[in-house]
Amino acid sequence: MAWIQADFYSNSLCRPVPLNIIVPADDRMRPTAAGKYKTLYLLHGYYGDSSTWLLRGDMASIAEEYGISIVMPSGNNDFYVDAPRSGKNMSTFISRELVDFTRRLLPLSDKREDTILGGYSMGGFGTLYNCFTHSDVFGHGIALSSPMILEKEGLDRISDTPDFMGVTRGYYRELFGEDLSSLPESPYNPRIAAWDMVSSGREQPNLYIACGYNDALKFDNRKLCTALDNIGVKYFYEEGPGTHDWDFWNVYIRRGIEHVLGTEPKLVRHPLWVEND
Repeated sequence: MAWIQADFYSNSLCRPVPLNIIVPADDRMRPTAAGKYKTLYLLHGYYGDSSTWLLRGDMASIAEEYGISIVMPSGNNDFYVDAPRSGKNMSTFISRELVDFTRRLLPLSDKREDTILGGYSMGGFGTLYNCFTHSDVFGHGIALSSPMILEKEGLDRISDTPDFMGVTRGYYRELFGEDLSSLPESPYNPRIAAWDMVSSGREQPNLYIACGYNDALKFDNRKLCTALDNIGVKYFYEEGPGTHDWDFWNVYIRRGIEHVLGTEPKLVRHPLWVEND
């Protein structure tokens, strides 16, 4: 196994971006006929950075167990969308620059079906948004504990006073624009990005979504799944024991990898999924 640390200068962000990369580095473990690795681009949550998955997860074992490379960039607290007014074009960076750079640097497959995007919390939001917006790049997505911050319910939770993450209305305006009332139907919302993907006839990603039973965000995720049903997006959703924490993410990142590498996307409603729980 090889562990690579790099600072990659991004033209989309006009700054260097720290990266952590794990490569199995063993010819016996290369899963593609072309001798190149399938790759998981793994996004962190709010307050995280490129080292978060390394420090809190078990990425080395996962890379060797599944024979995949794992790329972990630093995304700041920018929800992995393009925000030209602030110079934070994270979506372009994640889906174009980062993918192109790492494929030039390492023996990574350039095929869509070998390219996975995943993340937890804010990274789950970024996974959904970028899998729908750039489904030509990412053939698979693993979205864990994703906050639907741009739906009306999510917007109603913010104020001028910082919430538990330190987010305020001013932060939203800097990132998404002054008119917050338009965000539920804006292209920034993963639900709208999914609709645009389907209506344009683009190929859909193989999508895995999960959230903990005791995570308040399960209601956001259930509503998203209902919306995806109505739009015609295929996905696999499950809930399991846990809250918004690493005990959950460390289990379900493996479940997500196993799903996208080995099964067709499908919908399974868990027996505990009831309308008013």
